[in-house]
Amino acid sequence: MKCSACKNGMLHHKNKSQIYTYKGKSITLNQPGLWCDFCEEGVLNGEDIAKTEKEFDRFKTKVDDLLSPKEIRHIRKDILKLTQEEAGKIFGGGKNGFSRYERGQVKPLLAISNLLKILERHPTDLEYIINRDKLG
Repeated sequence: MKCSACKNGMLHHKNKSQIYTYKGKSITLNQPGLWCDFCEEGVLNGEDIAKTEKEFDRFKTKVDDLLSPKEIRHIRKDILKLTQEEAGKIFGGGKNGFSRYERGQVKPLLAISNLLKILERHPTDLEYIINRDKLG
């Protein structure tokens, strides 16, 4: 396929190292796509983007100092001994909120991430939150 950007080169499906920047921090990812052998312009389809999207999302989570899906699951299940549904009721986010956090479909709010970090260190404080919620 001829390159539509430069009209000189040919497009080939391959991986190319690309630098992605978020909030002043950078990461290099191998981005699949159709890349021109002359001008190096690329054409990415949804499947190509999906192959790097999760890795870039993990990078952004780290830059934002948010808990990872694995960390959220560990705190909820192993430390606080909550089901996803219970956690959703206590912290908000609805019935499926924690499922989406733990699958990496949605980044947690900074407030949720920070609250879980505190409860990881002080799990007995969960009782205060539960009992305080019952008062209102």
